[in-house]
Amino acid sequence: MWVRLKSLQRIDKQGKPRDYHPGDWVDVGRQLAQLWISQGAAEIPSFTRGSGVMMSGAGVVVRAPSATQYQSMFDGLKIGLSVVADAPRIAFDRTLIWHPKAKLRTELIVPGFGFLETWEIACPLYSYDELAAHIGSDEARARTKAVIRDLRVPVYDVRLIFAKRCENTDRLFEAWGKEAESGDDERLTFMRAFYKIKPLMLALPVTWHSPQYDGAA
Repeated sequence: MWVRLKSLQRIDKQGKPRDYHPGDWVDVGRQLAQLWISQGAAEIPSFTRGSGVMMSGAGVVVRAPSATQYQSMFDGLKIGLSVVADAPRIAFDRTLIWHPKAKLRTELIVPGFGFLETWEIACPLYSYDELAAHIGSDEARARTKAVIRDLRVPVYDVRLIFAKRCENTDRLFEAWGKEAESGDDERLTFMRAFYKIKPLMLALPVTWHSPQYDGAA
């Protein structure tokens, strides 16, 4: 369960203690999260105007012909999200760009938007093992290597993106659109755009997305 800390906490991660500071988002067991919330040591901020978690006008861009069938799912969260169907773009001050082929863990939407207080964009890594060197055609990898220089890097699962409207993200999505004209795997075209623009990116864990990537067409 994701919560935002209001006090210093030491948490064991893979057997090693690590200090987390007020304002950090952490994923802990539900009982511990509820204990911290009851003690005032953590919170799950609500999505209301002026809450500080996000600016007014947050919403979702669903990468589908219509958003109608998904509207009720987001309305059910009761956090006031607008929903539109479109290609990837920054449609709101805080935008979740989601392709229905990626399983959406709705409990992560609140912390996802919360990360945008600090970061310009947040996106889960596709895999810890499958790298840019393993994706796409030889030609696509060559075009990508010309930009990022080394293909031995993880790529992002761009079916799930949290983005804040700002100059860098506007430029990123413009660059991604141009790279997409090549027809290459969208994970590689996104990497090329990302390396050219270099927005402030938070790489989310692979657990935020579907375990199997079957494209986004």
